[in-house]
Amino acid sequence: MYPKAFPLISQIANAAELPALETMVVELSNEVDALPGPIVIVLDDVHLLTSPDCVAMVLELLRHPPEAVHFVLVSRHEPPSSAAARTRSIAWT
Repeated sequence: MYPKAFPLISQIANAAELPALETMVVELSNEVDALPGPIVIVLDDVHLLTSPDCVAMVLELLRHPPEAVHFVLVSRHEPPSSAAARTRSIAWT
């Protein structure tokens, strides 16, 4: 839909060394905000996220979502109880 979207995030993802988590979240949020309309981001197979950094990034994006974004998380089962509790509290606040 937006083939030229996320140029900076694409560069960062292909870098030899990733920047700090906060930098990734801010840059992704900025690039999503630059898109020309509301969007839905679907994260499928969330149950496969095992990296603490990946989980932290998703939770941070849910805590401070870009303005015109709706997130849909799809999982085959409930995440571990601590992540589920944090996700539920974020989703309803």
